[in-house]
Amino acid sequence: MTKVKMIEQIANELESLPDEVAATKVSENFTNGQRPLVEFIFATMKDCSPEAQEIGFFIALVLWSYFSRIGKLKSVREEGIMEKFDKATSEMQAYEGGDESALSAILPDEVPNDEVLVFIMKELELARRDGDLIMDEVGTLYTTLKVVAECLADAETTKGQSDET
Repeated sequence: MTKVKMIEQIANELESLPDEVAATKVSENFTNGQRPLVEFIFATMKDCSPEAQEIGFFIALVLWSYFSRIGKLKSVREEGIMEKFDKATSEMQAYEGGDESALSAILPDEVPNDEVLVFIMKELELARRDGDLIMDEVGTLYTTLKVVAECLADAETTKGQSDET
C-alpha cells in the first residue's frame, strides 16, 4: 500500500468513527501526545475561518495517525517546530514574491515525505473547490501542515513495515 493510500484510508476511518466520544478520544490522544505541535497548529490558524481551522486540525490528526501507525513517535519539541515554520514561511514568501526558484522548495517532488505533501495539497485543493477555504487559508494551512508533517517525520523513533511502501 502506498503512503497516500494508507493516509486516505486513515482519513476515511477517522471520518467514519462511530460517535463523538470516539472522535474526542483520538483528538485527546493527539493533543496529549503532541501538545506543542497542537498549540502551534491552532496559533498559526487563529486568523482562519472556523471551517478552515476544522479542516486543518482534521488533516493534522490524519497525519499524526499515519505517523503513529508507521512508527513510534516521540514528542515534538517547540524549538524544532519554530525552525521548520520559519524555513517554510521564508520559502512561501520567496515564492509569493515572484522568486520562481523558490517553487522547488514548496513543491512535493522536491521535499521529504512527498506523498504526504501530495495528500495535503489534494485535500486543501478539494476544500478550496468546495468553497470551504479561500486562497489565503490554503497558503496558511499548507505551510502549517507541511511543518506538522516534517515534525512528525522527525519524531519517529522506530519505523514499522508499512513505511517501506
